[in-house]
Amino acid sequence: MLRIELAPNEKVRQTIGLDYRYDVKTQSFGSEEYKVRVSTYELGGGRILSNLLSSPLCSSNLSEMASICIVLDLSKKKAGNCVESLLFWLTQVRKCVNKSLAELKA
Repeated sequence: MLRIELAPNEKVRQTIGLDYRYDVKTQSFGSEEYKVRVSTYELGGGRILSNLLSSPLCSSNLSEMASICIVLDLSKKKAGNCVESLLFWLTQVRKCVNKSLAELKA
């Protein structure tokens, strides 16, 4: 498993819009070591920005994607219905992935 940790001097900041980061990590598999490029897209700012999902979930990125993680902020008192939010984001991700898969097939 690849584990990514914040540097001691790195602070967590709120994301508004689409943020892209990458890093190169060394991963050991048995006695072999490999360099692995880890790309991370983070979308923050709410449902109004859901159309930005099409950038990281485009057909050129989809073939190299390993996972998609949906994170819901439970710390806010007005977080609303988390199940409904999760279903919204799952639907948006599914739409983008299906569109990209159709483009790859064409």
